Amino acid sequence: MIKKIVYIIIIIIEIFLFQIHLQGKNCQDTLPIFKEKPVYLSHYLSFYIDSTNQLSIKQVAEKNDLGAFKCLTLPINFGLNPYNLWIKLNAKHQQDFMQNYWWSIYSQADTLMVYEKTKDNQYVCTDTLTYLAAQANKELKVRFLAAPLTFKANESKTLFLKLTNLRYTQYFTTDFTTPVINLMWEKDFYWINGIFAGGFLLVILMSFIVFIVTKEKIFIYYSFYVLTVLFLMLTQELLGSVLPQDLYNVFLRIHPMLVVIIGLSVYYFIISNLIKINHKENIVFNIVYNINRAGLFYALITAFIYFIAYEEFNIRTVGYIYVWWFNVALIIIMLAALFVGIMMLTNSVRNGVIYLLVATFLVYFNSASYYLNYEGVIDYYEITYPNYFYWVVCIEFLILGGFIAWNYRKKSFQNNKLMQEKKEFSQKIIIAELNAKEKERKQITRNLHDELGATLSALNLVITNNYSDDKYLANTIEKANTDLRYFYSQLSEDVTQSNGVFAFIKLKEEEINQSLPIKFTSFLDGDDATLPSDMVFNLKKIIAELINNSLKHAKCTEITIQLIIENQQLQLIFEDNGVGYSTLKQHEGMGLDNIYHRVDSLNGDIHVSSDKKGTTTIITFIF
Repeated sequence: MIKKIVYIIIIIIEIFLFQIHLQGKNCQDTLPIFKEKPVYLSHYLSFYIDSTNQLSIKQVAEKNDLGAFKCLTLPINFGLNPYNLWIKLNAKHQQDFMQNYWWSIYSQADTLMVYEKTKDNQYVCTDTLTYLAAQANKELKVRFLAAPLTFKANESKTLFLKLTNLRYTQYFTTDFTTPVINLMWEKDFYWINGIFAGGFLLVILMSFIVFIVTKEKIFIYYSFYVLTVLFLMLTQELLGSVLPQDLYNVFLRIHPMLVVIIGLSVYYFIISNLIKINHKENIVFNIVYNINRAGLFYALITAFIYFIAYEEFNIRTVGYIYVWWFNVALIIIMLAALFVGIMMLTNSVRNGVIYLLVATFLVYFNSASYYLNYEGVIDYYEITYPNYFYWVVCIEFLILGGFIAWNYRKKSFQNNKLMQEKKEFSQKIIIAELNAKEKERKQITRNLHDELGATLSALNLVITNNYSDDKYLANTIEKANTDLRYFYSQLSEDVTQSNGVFAFIKLKEEEINQSLPIKFTSFLDGDDATLPSDMVFNLKKIIAELINNSLKHAKCTEITIQLIIENQQLQLIFEDNGVGYSTLKQHEGMGLDNIYHRVDSLNGDIHVSSDKKGTTTIITFIF
């Protein structure tokens, strides 16, 4: 008894909320049907709700005779009706030949049974239809529920429909046409919706690819939001039935209302990212963010439970109705939170008007409002074919996509600028460190010259005067002096400061060929006097570092330098025939970082190739 009272209260509420079109005594008795044009059924349909869910067709016919049926107009809207809905239609064929017709019902009904009155005043079930069957398993391969009827010349029929919706609202429309007229209309419908669906799929794919490339989360949010709209389109337009039956069964286990909540949460994350809502800025933003995040987790968990226990949930379970209305309330709260979150950014009257328009548009046109309108919960725009809502959604997708792309481009530009500034700062730090090392090297050079050089000279003088017969000691001191002079020349910048790069290379060539068992060869072309002073300084350091690496680590017997200066471009090619090294690994103590940093500081390019037969370094500068 309590359960029945709850149902009655819900139906009374839904009569108010869903705006059921009752027409009292304005119902016309018999529908005249013609072959030439489709027939609109408004004012010809009457209904009766079986609150027991147990009446037979004979008992329902008796209710009709007693005047229990009431008239209604299209679209039919009974909201969440847990009872069997009976619809009656009297029709008369106005032609003198036999003709086939379709009575089409655009509904998500679990079962729809068609009864026809016979000549002996009995009723027989002529067809049983269901939304749960894929098109491939239907007698008529169409997306909607279609009952085929054959009328003889000037024949009259009394027809009853028994309609049961176990998981969706009883909000639908119906028409009476010939198969040819209906299929011609369906052809246009499929073309229009197919173009929209294909466009949505393309947007999803492109956004996903961009996400993989950029790793920016907003692109995966965007693709997922478009996916929710596509899913709702397939659900509400009854297009999911084009899938194979096994895949369609999976499709049916995903409740569209939960998809709406998930999509609305993702929608808010996209909008908040675009307009830079800082959720930690104040308590209102934080509440709005938490409402959407809670809605997302709730919908995901509930969707999983519904998917697993699909058979256990239906409209005749009181708990299902409560959850359904809770979901409606949650959607409205989330829409309100989106509106409030945007309006909280207002800081002036002019700014407030702009944000008001934006907030209204975003709340009005999104998957949530689209779904509630299709389910008949709200009635803010008329569903037309083609559905102009999709055109608005496409425009919204373009606007959102454009803003996302612009925002990403702006962010990338800022990141690149920061990276460039960081690189320039790092180069300045490195150059400062190199300059500090140069000063330290000069100080060491002066100490060697002034102290150790003087000490060796004194030793040489003592040995010459007192130990002239000890040739080994004299040769050792002479070698120490030679090594000191070479080491001094390596450290001393003053020796080569006033000379150009060519002279510096020739000096190195002479020193190495005279003092080491290595063949040093140089090929110089151009005018080194045209080089900027900073390039000359760094180029000498680079060459000295390359030579030092070859002498210390390469175990080479030949070194070749080619330096070509032409048309404000310099190319340095340094080669040795040493053991080589791996260019993929870091090598401590080889001075390679210094070389790379000096090249970068002059905006040059460097390429190194190395194997067991030797190493080649090519450096290019433009000045």
